[in-house]
Amino acid sequence: MDNYEYLFTELEEIKKQLSFLTKNQDFPSSPSQPTGDDWITLYDGESDDPALNLGHPTIIHGSTGQIEAFPDLSTYTKLKVLFTSSGEVSTWEYDITSPKSNTFKILTASRTISSIIGMSFVVQYIQPLIFTGKRIISFANCTKIDIFSTKLPVLTDLKTNQYFGITKILAK
Repeated sequence: MDNYEYLFTELEEIKKQLSFLTKNQDFPSSPSQPTGDDWITLYDGESDDPALNLGHPTIIHGSTGQIEAFPDLSTYTKLKVLFTSSGEVSTWEYDITSPKSNTFKILTASRTISSIIGMSFVVQYIQPLIFTGKRIISFANCTKIDIFSTKLPVLTDLKTNQYFGITKILAK
């Protein structure tokens, strides 16, 4: 048990050092680190800057999967996601520090009360042969669920619909 505790302590120290080094580097293609309650923009579909729209102008659709240009999430603890549903924007905030919970869901009512829009994304560590500690995000399906009193619910895949998706992602 002493070896385990020693290794755990060493790993925590390495994480702190890596975090310090990462935060104090000047990477031109990566966003600046947040201070205090400041949120920084990781993705903005409304931006003309390819470093901010990541090749996905307007929105990130459902089923997009992993976006290679997306910044490493390992130095962040929270994400704020803006989701648009037929022009209505809702804001969702997530704590991404828990290693047990890495799937996050967006559920919002549509303009018709009998419909629910859902989209999810996964934040996970890359698992190469050598563990780098890099965290990535993958975007899953976006689905509309129509609920009726006289028949079974109807599911509609919205992965290519221009009116449903993520418009902005902030982090701190």
